[in-house]
Amino acid sequence: MSRDAQINAGMHRVSVPHAVSAEIRHEVDARHTIDARHRPTPFAESFMSVALRWNPTKAAARALTAALLGVIVGGFSARDALAQSPQGDDLVIFDSRTTLSFDAGNSATAAVTTAEAGTADMQQWREYDKRIQAASSVSDLSPGLFGDAVNQYNGTLSFSVTDISVSGNSGLPVALTRTFEVTDNNGNPIDDKFLGDWDLDVPRISGIYAPDWPTDRCTNTARAPTAFAGATAYSGFEYWQGNTATMPGGGELLRADQGAAQPSSGAITADGTVFTFDWLVQYAEQPLNNPTTATASPQPLNRVRNVLYATKVQDRFGNWVQYTFDAAKPAQLTTISANDGRQITLAYNVRGFVSRATVGTRQWTYGYANDSDATQPPTLTRVTLPDSSQWTIDFKALSDTTIDYASGDPPIACGFPQPILSDQGGLIGTGTGIATHPSGATGTFVIAPQRSGRSNVPKFCANWTFPDEQNDPADDVAVYPRASAVLALRTKRIAGPGLPTQEWDYQHMSGSSWAAGTGPVCDTPDCLEPVCVDDSCAGTNETTVTAPDGSWERYVFGNSYRYNEGKLIRIERGSGATIVRSDTTRYELAQTGQPFRTPVGTSPRDRGEGFTSEYLRPQRSTVIAQDGATFTSQVDPCGTTKCFDEFARPTRASQFSSLGFSKGQSTTYYDDRALWVLGQVASVTDVATGKKIREVSYDARAQPIVIQAFGMLRRTLSYYGDGTVNEDGDGNGHKVTLSGWMRGIPQSIRFADASTRSAVVDGLGQITSTTDELGATTSYSYDIMGRLVSLSIPGWTPTSFSFVPVASTEFGLPAGHWRLTEATGTYKKSTYFDGRFRPLLTLEEDTANAASKRYSTRAFDHENR
Repeated sequence: MSRDAQINAGMHRVSVPHAVSAEIRHEVDARHTIDARHRPTPFAESFMSVALRWNPTKAAARALTAALLGVIVGGFSARDALAQSPQGDDLVIFDSRTTLSFDAGNSATAAVTTAEAGTADMQQWREYDKRIQAASSVSDLSPGLFGDAVNQYNGTLSFSVTDISVSGNSGLPVALTRTFEVTDNNGNPIDDKFLGDWDLDVPRISGIYAPDWPTDRCTNTARAPTAFAGATAYSGFEYWQGNTATMPGGGELLRADQGAAQPSSGAITADGTVFTFDWLVQYAEQPLNNPTTATASPQPLNRVRNVLYATKVQDRFGNWVQYTFDAAKPAQLTTISANDGRQITLAYNVRGFVSRATVGTRQWTYGYANDSDATQPPTLTRVTLPDSSQWTIDFKALSDTTIDYASGDPPIACGFPQPILSDQGGLIGTGTGIATHPSGATGTFVIAPQRSGRSNVPKFCANWTFPDEQNDPADDVAVYPRASAVLALRTKRIAGPGLPTQEWDYQHMSGSSWAAGTGPVCDTPDCLEPVCVDDSCAGTNETTVTAPDGSWERYVFGNSYRYNEGKLIRIERGSGATIVRSDTTRYELAQTGQPFRTPVGTSPRDRGEGFTSEYLRPQRSTVIAQDGATFTSQVDPCGTTKCFDEFARPTRASQFSSLGFSKGQSTTYYDDRALWVLGQVASVTDVATGKKIREVSYDARAQPIVIQAFGMLRRTLSYYGDGTVNEDGDGNGHKVTLSGWMRGIPQSIRFADASTRSAVVDGLGQITSTTDELGATTSYSYDIMGRLVSLSIPGWTPTSFSFVPVASTEFGLPAGHWRLTEATGTYKKSTYFDGRFRPLLTLEEDTANAASKRYSTRAFDHENR
């Protein structure tokens, strides 16, 4: 059966009982999405929020959205919310970095700020030669060349690889990005995504539901309704973990307070971009077995994953990107297109998985294992680029790996589910995934199950029987999980042509504890409140990453229930037993008495699962200790609280060091609530002198038009209707006029002295010719991957470029390495690269003189230094 037939029929390939204890571990760790590359920014987190509102003018979209979200969102079904007021009860998408503001009329507004928000250089134009240079050079590949990212909180592994990205005049991406998440499949892999076991990164709202959700969404408005599999009842918190928006600034869908400000339609990010979600697709999801309530001979509950995809994204200037799906095969995305002519076209194989992606004359193809065997789940094994180079992928073990539990010895108890199986000290469930980059580098990723814990969790055991001696621990389930099992990265290894094997080792430590004085049941109104609200009693999770050279980084996170869980509190770097640097971050964790809203919304999930989404907890200080000195950045006090505004943005901060240097700055922000463009910097003032370091004025569309520094004019800007820059002036009134924007490049540049430069840009964003101020025209041509292959300068010998893989050994480099050749007349330069595109050897010569050869070699460490 094809993927679309399975999706449309709502069929599950396999029905495997799934222990509720295994389900709980996903609920615990779903809240923490810390990227390995995350670093705390001084003073403030990057806050992003999105408001979502039902559009009464689009009945179909509203019906689909109501169907998706109707199980409940904050105590209201979509239908109920629409019926309650002419405007509807708005829903706000928040992650753990989101804020609400309230005006005098008690209406709420969601906001975004970043440490760099408000910078005036939003639409900088670049000189043509920089574009050409980028097309003719080869950039080395970082250790993350496989798109891998590690959640350092618990060690979970994911991948994100952008195969195609077409630049345009707007900031709206037209791109094809594939993603892969390593999760416990519970013995039942369901690979029905766009690319089999890989997915496409398409904006969406999604949630997992019981199969009878359409009939229950209005009758159970307080929370996800109880679902039945025959006579077996499953509570809503068992099968549903909320709805999530996958988009910029997305996160858990929260219910906002009544009267909250709301956009007129769709979901709007804090730069004024509107996402329209109105394409519903239903997928199979893992069945669930053994409900929390003890049941004799329980029947498994089949579940579905409902996904509401975006079909249009439009910025505040009217630029748009559309996602078009096949009406007859709703799970097939056919095109990603933009108003400026960019387009990616997708084709599918007979089983309903992406087989080809096309941009103009360029084509990417996708191959699968089990491609012709409909009884087996497909796995993506090959991505072939337009130049015939390939990604090869073997993630079957990562797709199939499951966490196995011991049965009966020791018995299951409220504190933990069954122990993870071990075999003479070796963990069952270890899996290895291998990916080979087109560069020739091969990455090997080894995962294994491990415990991830929480501290100070209230002990509340479902199914506990009194008196205690008559209780059967085998049916006890922790309502508030203390620990969970995840598949975590243990080892990452990179090898390839010219590369010494490079290995990173990951070690995870996690403490867990019950809150003192709680359990085994909750029999008082306050037993679920946090008992630890101080760093002295809070536990931690730690991940130590040891690099190939023996140096290490240690990430320390708080894990205390409803206090600091999920927060990165310290990064230590060192070698051997020596710590050479530490970065310690403190957060504003008080849940009342703040100048910003606490909480920002209400999670519809039970058991306190939505805490990290409901509360902002912004950074209040960062201390760096290195070489015997300390460097501190902190938000200053303003009365009884820290100097945060209503959006939890710092308004006054200071920096100082043990070396005796210090400074303080105050910041004001520009928020255009009508356009929903929030968090741009209006001014930065030196506290000691009162002088304005930077001041920015904005036009009616929230674009910077005047930038001043210390009271002096620095820059002026004007814009076209689509948001591209028209004029860019300096402090002396000299203006550069830009016009003919094509794929993000101005094809005409007119300087203040009336001289001009121009370019011709093709539909792929390639500069095919440039004409300088003297009228001299230089021509360029490119290969199928957009790399420069020839450069013709007037009155000069043409230059050719060739970048190709080499199938034989050269200068000790094994087959599979790449070579870049640049030739102008008899001058020839050959550069030989290793598997991470690092230039190991360069040969320059006059081909007419055999004695002219000159060699230079380089060596690099694992960080390309």
